[in-house]
Formats: sequence, C-alpha cells, structure tokens
Amino acid sequence: MKKPILLLTTLISSTLFAQVKLNPELKSLADHHQYNVLFEKNKTNKTDDKYYFDALYYSVLNQPKQSNELLKQFAVKNRASIKNIEYWKLVNENNIKTFDYNQAYKASKYLVDNFKSELGPEEYIEEQNNMRIWKAIKDKPIQKIQSFSTISVPTHKDLMNLTTLEVEANNIKKDFVFDTGAGLNCITETLAKQMNFDIIKSETIKVKSFTGASNEIKIAIAPKLTIGDIVIENTLFLVFPDTAFTFGDGLYQIHGIIGFPVAKELGTITFETEKLTFSKTESNTKEPKNLFFESLRPIVVLNYNGKNLPFNLDTGAQNSMFSKPLYQLFENEIKAKATKTTSTTSGAGGQQKTVELYQLNNQTFKLNNQILTLPKMLIDAENFDVYGEYNYGNIGQDILSQYKKIIISFDHNYLKLE
Repeated sequence: MKKPILLLTTLISSTLFAQVKLNPELKSLADHHQYNVLFEKNKTNKTDDKYYFDALYYSVLNQPKQSNELLKQFAVKNRASIKNIEYWKLVNENNIKTFDYNQAYKASKYLVDNFKSELGPEEYIEEQNNMRIWKAIKDKPIQKIQSFSTISVPTHKDLMNLTTLEVEANNIKKDFVFDTGAGLNCITETLAKQMNFDIIKSETIKVKSFTGASNEIKIAIAPKLTIGDIVIENTLFLVFPDTAFTFGDGLYQIHGIIGFPVAKELGTITFETEKLTFSKTESNTKEPKNLFFESLRPIVVLNYNGKNLPFNLDTGAQNSMFSKPLYQLFENEIKAKATKTTSTTSGAGGQQKTVELYQLNNQTFKLNNQILTLPKMLIDAENFDVYGEYNYGNIGQDILSQYKKIIISFDHNYLKLE
C-alpha cells in the first residue's frame, strides 16, 4: 500500500531578496541523495552556499535545529533572504520536523503564491494541500513525547506481514501498523471519533492512494495517546474514510498507521520477533551513515551492480518495488536477463491496479559490506514512483523480514540487519 506523501516546506520572513545560484555539482549530489559524498566535497567549498549544503546535510541527519542555524548564516552571508525555491523548501522542511505548524502554513502559502511555475502542476497541487493542512492546525500545540531511555513493546504481524503494535487513546486500544515509511500518521474516521481525536474543520484536502484514486481526508490532533509506556501528546493524523483502508473486498483492514513524525523521535528502533525496542541511550556509534531523512521519509543507500543508489526504506511495504530510474540505469542488462510479468494489487476500497513489470531473480545488494538477497526483483520500466526521478525503488519486508533484527537509528543514521 502506498502512503500519502506530502513534500513539506517553510518560511523565514524578509523583505529583501537576492537571487542565489547553488553550486551545480553539489546540487546534483543533493538531488541524487549522495549525502556523504556531498558532505565531503562541501568541506572544500569556499563560497557562501557552503552553509546551505551543510544545512541540507544536517537536515537529512534528522537534526533540523542545527540545520536552521546554518541556514541563518547562509542568509546573513548573502545579506538578504534568498529567492531560491530549494532554500525555502529546506527551511520549511526543518520547521515541519520541529512541528512548527504556524511557520509551515506561512511557508506553504509563500511557495504557492511565489513559485507556481517552478513547482510544476502536480507539486503545486500537492503544496496547496499542504497549505490547507498547516492552516487548519497552525494554532495547535507542538507534538511532544515524554522522555524515556529504553522501552520495549509487544508486536505481532498482521495478515499482510506488517508489524503492528497496540495504541491506546480515550481508553480505546487498537492495533496500528508501525510504518517508518509513512510520511504522516493516519487513522480511519470511525476510530478517530472513538479515540476522541480533535477532528479539525479545514478546506478540502485530497490525497491519492497508490491506485491513483483520490481520497478526501480530514485532519485531526490526538491530544494524548500511549504506546506501551511511551506517552505522545498533540500528534497529527490524517483521517481517512474507513473504505480507504479496507482491502481485498473487506478481507483486510488497517485501523491506523504510526508513521515518520512519531518514529523519528524514538531514537534507535530495533524490530525483533514479537517486539519493538525504542532506545535514546546510544550516545556513540561507529556504524557508517547509510540512512537519511528527507521529505518525511527514510532513504537508505545500498550498492546495486556496483553503484551506490538511494532507495525508500519502507517497513510498511510487503514487497520491494523498483522504478523507472533503475531500469534506465541498467536497461541493457534488464532487457537481456529479465522476464516480463504483470502484477495486480488490491487497493483501498477494493480497487485494483495492474502493471507490467520486468522480473529478475536472485538479485543481491550491499548494505555497507553485508550482502542482501532479493529472490524476486520487480521493476516498473514505465513509471517513476511518487518520489520522482532520483529514487530507484522501495525496500520492503521481502528483504527486511529475512533478518532476526532490523535496527533503524533516527539519532545516528544507520540501518543494520542482523
């Protein structure tokens, strides 16, 4: 199931503008999510955009406050606010990561008003949706998670082999999918009402499912919910019609999803059989940085066929799927070795989507020096996924579930499989 994706942005107020052009080599590395290479090359950058690229690096390390400080230096060095869409998006993303909804609304409005042609038709519509979300909650308090050191909670696998855990609110307990790949938390409308979430009046907001069907959604704030001994206050949920989370003619239903905004605050997360452990105690690690966080999603860098490539890390996806950029990069080999197949998926409300795919068998990837095996690799040669031309695919449970432990560190930026 494809989650709604919201590419979110923000604003620093100023009345002066300067057109700033970013270093094209470094910009290309950023676009291709080659963040470690970007960081090393930027060390020798002598121009003022060094602050921007350092800010970008710290943002994808899940350190938005430090990133914002660097962006302020960038603005001071240029003696003005910057009329550059990438700059505004980065500052905005940092404020989203720190739950500053008021600034998020101002930023989205600014982008809609000033960068329509640069956003393009689809992204412009998406940004309008973002603006409506942040407008609805701009006066709401920020998300808070009560401090903890290490906590484990029981889990189980649902019918689709996804990890679920018990969430409690308003004395109602329900299993939610725990999905680090979901940009925002989600819930069905019936359960949101039962859990006494604050459903907020807003302008019309529509989100597309992976089948392409458009769902009109609502916005809600959960005043308080608990996951084991973890207490979370004022967290944002997208509220979907019940039918949008019903699959296979009613055989499978999701009640809710705990996604990136909560997961990113839980430190180092260890998935094991029948439990999840959240730890904030790890202070130092020698694990290489292979995991980054951009546009409210985890990006893991894996080596495939000798190239380091960025992929979505999606613990809520049953199967991995690869997209047009990977096909374009290895077109000759894929045509020579792959067979063609079709895949039909059952989506929300019983809708179906059929696509023609290339299939390669027994493919290997490298995570640092560790070999990962994918028995069946499916490649969509015609379509980019929702993250665009610089994303090579989605890493799901068909790879991850081969391991007894999946360790995702939001504090130290690594994926480790044991």
